[in-house]
Amino acid sequence: MEVGDLLFRIQLSYRFDKLFIMEKHLAEIILFDDKKQILLQHRTNDAPTFPGMYCIFGGNIESKEDPKAAVKRECLEELGYELSDPRLILEITVESVLGKRVKYIFSELYDPSKELILKEGQGMIWVSEDSYREFDVIDHDLVVLEKIFIEKLL
Repeated sequence: MEVGDLLFRIQLSYRFDKLFIMEKHLAEIILFDDKKQILLQHRTNDAPTFPGMYCIFGGNIESKEDPKAAVKRECLEELGYELSDPRLILEITVESVLGKRVKYIFSELYDPSKELILKEGQGMIWVSEDSYREFDVIDHDLVVLEKIFIEKLL
C-alpha cells in the first residue's frame, strides 16, 4: 500500500466517523387535527437523506436559536404555516444511521382557517394511530410517533 492510499483511507475514515458520530439537535412539530391525526411530510425521491420516506416536519436548530423559535421557523419554511403557541411534549435522544439526534418535539392543534402550503418534500399526509405504520417512516421519527400514540401525548 502506498502512502497516498493510506492517507486517503484515513481521510475517508475520519469523514465517515465525523458524519456518523455527530450529534444534532432538531425541533419538530406534531401538527394534529381534531381527530388526533398527525401531519407527515413525504420526502422527495432525490432528498440527500431518507429519499422517498415519510417524516415529521421540522429540522436543525441553528446556533443561538432556542428549540421553540426553531420549530416556528421550520414550520413556516416547510409548510408556510405560522404556529400560534407550540407546546413541548417530548424531548428524546435517538440513534439513527446518521448518528445521535436530540429531538425537541412540539405539538399544536391545526387551525383549518390557516392554509398549509407545502414548501419542502413531494407531499404531506394526515396519519392516525391506526394508519401511520402503513407508511415508510424514518426510523427515528417512527420511535417518536409510537411514543406519542402509546403514551397519548396529544
